[in-house]
Amino acid sequence: MEGKEAFKKAHSSTSKDPATQKETVKWDSKANEEKFLRAQYNQRFVENDGSLGVHNYKYARQLLMDSLSHLE
Repeated sequence: MEGKEAFKKAHSSTSKDPATQKETVKWDSKANEEKFLRAQYNQRFVENDGSLGVHNYKYARQLLMDSLSHLE
């Protein structure tokens, strides 16, 4: 999701642990982290539904629209 990555880049910084090579995200505020996680949850919910939104497309569409609004 392009908006998600742009939001993450604008509101956080990342670093890698040299020993484990694991990436750590440091958010500029708790509110931005929560917005990102809410949007990510909605996106993953629709992706992993299995029906690709077909069973309840209005609900799936609304979740994705809500995700975009969280990232603005």
